[in-house]
Amino acid sequence: MKKQFWIIITIILISGLVLSTIGFAVYGFNWQNVRDDIQTTAAINYESFDVTNQGPINQLVVDVRSRSLVIQHGEAISVSGYLSENQQIDLREENGVMRVSVENIESNWHWNILQTAQFHTIIITIPYNASLDLNLITRSGSIQINNLTVNGNVTTNSNSGSLNVNQLNALRFNASTSSGSIRLSNVTIVNDIILQSSSGSINGTNVKGSTLTSQTSSGSHRLVGVEANVISITSSSGSNNVTVTMNRNDIWANFSHRSGSSRFNGNRVSGQVGNPQGRYQISITSNSGSNRLTSS
Repeated sequence: MKKQFWIIITIILISGLVLSTIGFAVYGFNWQNVRDDIQTTAAINYESFDVTNQGPINQLVVDVRSRSLVIQHGEAISVSGYLSENQQIDLREENGVMRVSVENIESNWHWNILQTAQFHTIIITIPYNASLDLNLITRSGSIQINNLTVNGNVTTNSNSGSLNVNQLNALRFNASTSSGSIRLSNVTIVNDIILQSSSGSINGTNVKGSTLTSQTSSGSHRLVGVEANVISITSSSGSNNVTVTMNRNDIWANFSHRSGSSRFNGNRVSGQVGNPQGRYQISITSNSGSNRLTSS
């Protein structure tokens, strides 16, 4: 009985080795590639493109799939990043719309254990106050915006990565994440700000716009230094903590909660409070968390 057991184990191990070898061969895997990746980064190339001279650009659409994306101020509109030997940055311009993507030249599976976060990031630079709209898309990478001023609209979408913004000036700002958080600092928008996160929190400091609409399904809000004529904050299963810079006598607020509590300037409230003629309209709703609004 014991001998039969070891025979069966041996057959399983041999079968697994054979299937693994076949699988590696099908997907182009070989140990020489692994050894080369460990010994050298020669297969990783840094590429940079200046797209300013590609003609008038009024919209920049960037889709980097699973890579992270950094957008920042620069002297020209440029795209740069580290790419493996089977990848390339694809630039396509049509009717003033420049589309930027990272494409695979071949489908062979290639493993490089030396690829860190640096090698997974595409960097875009935009001149100060450039007149163009930005549409930024990632599948599983994060989006970082640094020190950016554009005379246009900014739209970001990340499926499973976070959004971090440190100083942004634009006409409109629309940001959404599926399973990542949103963090804003020093954001000034002429018109609308729309924030949406399905399963992440939304945090912001010094956020200004004409209107602010922020919604999260399973995360919380923590917004400090908010200024907008119309503010709508909604959280399905998290708490809302909002500090605004407007005078409390100019605020007309509407609170709604199910299993939590609502407070305005430290006092427990319910429903509509403040000045009905106030110039600032604020709505804060939470299904299973508390609401807190503090004004100057």
